[in-house]
Amino acid sequence: MRRPLPSQERLKELFSYHRGKLYRGECEAGYEEASGYRRVKVDGVLYFAHRLVWMWHHGSDPGPYLDHLNEDKSDNRIENLSPTTNSQNCAKGRRKHKKSDLPAGVARHRNKYKAQRRVGDKLVYLGLHSTPEQAHQAYLNYEQL
Repeated sequence: MRRPLPSQERLKELFSYHRGKLYRGECEAGYEEASGYRRVKVDGVLYFAHRLVWMWHHGSDPGPYLDHLNEDKSDNRIENLSPTTNSQNCAKGRRKHKKSDLPAGVARHRNKYKAQRRVGDKLVYLGLHSTPEQAHQAYLNYEQL
């Protein structure tokens, strides 16, 4: 369960805001995690900076999902933040994954190319091949059976 965010009044006591960043005096508050999200400690509790920015501006909790519209996790400008639903958040995550440059039925596997074919709910393994073209040919040959 998520902890409730500090009140807007408390955040405005502690921080100033400028261009997506929360400041304590002259210094930017918090630290950036390896994931790209910024964390800020308030009264001994760590929060995601984007959630605090939302509360600082709107005085309300954005709900469980707060989206960075430009997909830059470090860009916490208020105009870049938007509450979203779980299904919208999941769909966006699927869209941002880069499509493979490999032909259908082919996946990289170490230094080789794996041929595979989905049949119903099963994934049929069609072997490892030296080139993506060979693996794709195995995929096509299986399709004709």
